[in-house]
Amino acid sequence: MDDPFHARVLARIWQKLADALAGPGDPWRTAVVATAGPSARILVLRAVDPVAATVDFHTDARSAKVAQLSADPRAEWVFWEPRVKEQLRLATTATVHRDDALAEAAWAALPPQAWREYASVAPPGHAVDELAQAHARETVQAAARANFAVVRCAIQRMDWMQVGPAAEHQRIRFEPGEAGFRGRWLVP
Repeated sequence: MDDPFHARVLARIWQKLADALAGPGDPWRTAVVATAGPSARILVLRAVDPVAATVDFHTDARSAKVAQLSADPRAEWVFWEPRVKEQLRLATTATVHRDDALAEAAWAALPPQAWREYASVAPPGHAVDELAQAHARETVQAAARANFAVVRCAIQRMDWMQVGPAAEHQRIRFEPGEAGFRGRWLVP
């Protein structure tokens, strides 16, 4: 990376993503993730791998987002930290993992109380007549595990922007190259 400022920003991005995993109050712990449609929702960042340039989230395998990503694997993540007025967009290609080592390891790491999130009788977004039906759960752990998926997103591009005073914004696009991500200044 030629520009030392770009290198510092890239290092900071990876550090902030890693730090977000540690605390539920971290502003980058949750992000808006958009898929084809367009369809957007807030999801929790579950894993970051700077070497492989991936980010993960967990989901119910029966959800509309899994069907959308199966048809078109492009997903865009948007993180925002209001205190420092910093935005990060990640253009990614998603792969859904259900019955492999990655999904098994993620499931094994979940606390038992989190299994409940994947144990609903009906799939996410399914219309019901009464609120109680929306909360009906399977009681068997295997049923919840069958609904669990990890979505691993390979980062194709990062777009970082810091909003400054008096329209003195800074924006850098990072794209992968032979020696890692390379930054380039953009007009904000």
